[in-house]
Amino acid sequence: MRDKLLALERLLWKSKAEVCRSYVLKDAVIYMNSDAPITREDALARIKRLDADGQRWANVELDEMEFLALDNDAAIITYRARGSVTGKNSELSARCTSLYMRRNGRLRLAFHEQMKASKSGA
Repeated sequence: MRDKLLALERLLWKSKAEVCRSYVLKDAVIYMNSDAPITREDALARIKRLDADGQRWANVELDEMEFLALDNDAAIITYRARGSVTGKNSELSARCTSLYMRRNGRLRLAFHEQMKASKSGA
């Protein structure tokens, strides 16, 4: 399960909204650098806006990964994401946590939180 989830997390960072939709539960809880959660539809709308503006990830590296299987149908992964967006000079550095749950035989994102982190890793 570990390798499958790590590959899925990498895929979601680089995918368009419609690909993401198929992997995120309808009632997923998502925090994106905020104190308030957003819905799956809000997150997908943000991804669509970025796509429309040509702001795709030029590169994304996920490291410092940790994995915890809760049981055969649920697991948590944590990691540091570092990357840059096409056409921008700034880099993102974030600490992320995702919870995946198996629904109808497929792993789906149930929770995701990303918080800005220092670029130095401290």
